[in-house]
Amino acid sequence: MASRDLLPTIKAARAGDALAQLALGKHYLFGGGGLPRNPMSALHWLDRAARHDLAEAWQLIGEHISCETARNAVSISAVLPWYEKAFDGGVLQAGLTLASLVLNDAALHSAWHEKAMRALKTAAQANVPEAHWLLAQQSGTREAFVGDSAAWSERRASASPVERAASAADIGVHAARYALAERAWAVADYAAFLRWSLPLARELVQRSS
Repeated sequence: MASRDLLPTIKAARAGDALAQLALGKHYLFGGGGLPRNPMSALHWLDRAARHDLAEAWQLIGEHISCETARNAVSISAVLPWYEKAFDGGVLQAGLTLASLVLNDAALHSAWHEKAMRALKTAAQANVPEAHWLLAQQSGTREAFVGDSAAWSERRASASPVERAASAADIGVHAARYALAERAWAVADYAAFLRWSLPLARELVQRSS
């Protein structure tokens, strides 16, 4: 429950005051003023503040509002400009989130694909593992990792998708580990299969114990 001191801020935010909306968004983002952390409520108020051209609002969205939260927004396309602005302002995480949102939503491809790929490549150059994994998926999708031995041999000359996936898997990106383990099993590379599947098996045992 909001503290009494925060009630004027809530009232002002609901009345359209941009600075109050920013303040309320920060309370929901980080907790405080008697309010629990609530990313969806944070996005709601920061989005409204960003519409008043408050740079701090879109910077906070780009840095702290995850892809999962943004996917539950009323309109993803409405919040993408804040990630774009934050990325252009130097927030690398904002570019990665923008790329994840766009590349996993076919409806956004035509308008945002070029920007998403530029952001993704920038994050990959900064050696962000999740960016390597997304680039690997874009480079060859599932077929870049799974297939018979002959097909895999033909692709070995362009191993960059697998190298990117391995970079992500090494840092703990589960989807990359699953894909690499599946690819290794398909081509009978059992040493590689053990390399990628054992960490997954250990985590499963730990969760069930």
